[in-house]
Amino acid sequence: MLDRAKNQQKTDCFNPSLAEVVIHQATDENEQKSNVEAIYFDPNVLCCPRCGSLNVKSSGKNAGKNSNGKKRYRCSEPECKRIFIDPKLRERGIPLKEVQCRFCHSNNCVKGGFTGSDGKQKYNCKDCRASFVTGSTRKRRPKNLLLSEDIWDAKALGLKPLKTDSHTKLNFTGISQPWLKELAKKFIKFKSATRAFGTIQNYLVANLDFANFLDSNYPEIINIEQLDRKLVLDYIFCVNSRGLKPSWKNMLIGNLKTFLDTGNENKWFKTDRYLITTEDYSKRSLSLPRYIPPFVLKQLNENLDKLPEPVMRMVLVIQECGMRYSSLGIIGFDCLVYIGKDTLGNEQWSIKFYDEKLDRERIIPISLELVEIVKQQQEFIREYCDDGNEYLFTARAVGSSGAVFIPMKNQVMGIGNFINYLNNLSRKCKIQDENGKLWHFESHQFRHTVGTQMINQGVPQHIIMKILGHCSPEMTMRYAHIHDETLRKELLLFHESKTIDITGQIVALELEGNPEDLEWFTREIAAIALPNGYCGRPKILGDCDIAGDVGCYICPHFRTNKNFLALHKDQLERTRKVLTKAYKYDWQLPVKKNELIRQNLELIITTLERDNNE
Repeated sequence: MLDRAKNQQKTDCFNPSLAEVVIHQATDENEQKSNVEAIYFDPNVLCCPRCGSLNVKSSGKNAGKNSNGKKRYRCSEPECKRIFIDPKLRERGIPLKEVQCRFCHSNNCVKGGFTGSDGKQKYNCKDCRASFVTGSTRKRRPKNLLLSEDIWDAKALGLKPLKTDSHTKLNFTGISQPWLKELAKKFIKFKSATRAFGTIQNYLVANLDFANFLDSNYPEIINIEQLDRKLVLDYIFCVNSRGLKPSWKNMLIGNLKTFLDTGNENKWFKTDRYLITTEDYSKRSLSLPRYIPPFVLKQLNENLDKLPEPVMRMVLVIQECGMRYSSLGIIGFDCLVYIGKDTLGNEQWSIKFYDEKLDRERIIPISLELVEIVKQQQEFIREYCDDGNEYLFTARAVGSSGAVFIPMKNQVMGIGNFINYLNNLSRKCKIQDENGKLWHFESHQFRHTVGTQMINQGVPQHIIMKILGHCSPEMTMRYAHIHDETLRKELLLFHESKTIDITGQIVALELEGNPEDLEWFTREIAAIALPNGYCGRPKILGDCDIAGDVGCYICPHFRTNKNFLALHKDQLERTRKVLTKAYKYDWQLPVKKNELIRQNLELIITTLERDNNE
């Protein structure tokens, strides 16, 4: 990679004519066998496709059985020496309409090099991704896989891997015990009828992990009936001692239990029913969402222009919509849905996408800014794919650099490539958290971020469920991570509106009627509002017969809060003056009445001030 970067920099400096190049997938057999990807290719200049050098020499023609006999050249640079064919005779990966796929009968096929045995031309189907030779009678692997095979294809099992995931195989070669390998294959083949490919992968991981444990600690075990509780406890201790997350520990232990239970239920073998119990699982607390802090998100958005334009637009879409990457990667080219105009004349748009986890199409509203971003991406795709493209976002063509992103028609970008773009940007721009630690991005962090932001902005939970496509409120509650700033605001609002009575006890202000009715609000609230608080007297008791505001301080229906604290202090000062004068002249009636008011006022003020200090 370092040498390639140096060559690229050298070529840009000494060969300015190569600034605009057409980069494509090599078709020459020697180039395909090379472990270095082509970087440069200009069809109008005879140059090395690897380093871009113009210093090349003739090297004969392609030879061998069924060879195309095209003219070859060799790069004279000491560090390169690449052998390549005449650029004008190269193929550009354009689908060959005259070639039909042997398996899906599609005409969307391109050349894919030559076979190593007899040198025949190979073709790759871009629809079903099959590689074939015309005229061959070899059939595809049968759907009913044999237990003797150690590598299974997901499609052969009838499973549907995510298009954004490059892993489509199940590899059993890591299980060294023949008896365990046979049972694991039987188990996974049985479960593939009702489980998704991701779940099947986890089953295999659990079996591989248990096989490695047996190989290291119990090599003498030769059949499954020899498993006992002590052995299983040793395995659980081994899993717990690795420092894994509780969810990962429970996945390994739970899938092993599923394997044992399934075998016993189908009478493949017989073991103790209580090899694994519920007490063996790790305790899981409600985990906080893996959201991206605002401090990190700000750094990311400030450096988005350093990403290739399609990747930048992918980040903007996932930031607003919070969809899973399995949906973002395969979002359709025609994903915009025009809703109409609102009462103010503003256009309303939504975006539609397929949710692979829920196996259904979903539509959610988006902002006008995001609509423009999607339209820009559509224009970008049209520039390179005149005859249409299925997806809004694609992988880059082989050989194209990050700065010159050339889309590969109908090929989705894998989740690994998307994350690599972000983490390379994180390292390059030093995107760090508040503790100075370099931030590592994951695609699901954006989904958690959207959920957390909506929670903190006061969006109702049922709306968040609809936007994120959750099937239960418990899933949405994972995002209810209240920021400290939001928590302080809510706590302040609570203290300001907390209502107490004349004894200092917190009470609810019971109001009859429908507060959402504006007419009711105007009529009823004005009737119970007081200069120093509220009247909570039930309407069934009739009108209040206490005269003046001072009398409210001895009424059990009086309600107040800290907003009236200054009025209470002023009233207390005036009450004390009255009492001083009453005591001086021995006025018993004013003393009796105002002493109770003074006590209640002091209790109210003390309660409200203590709450304010806390």
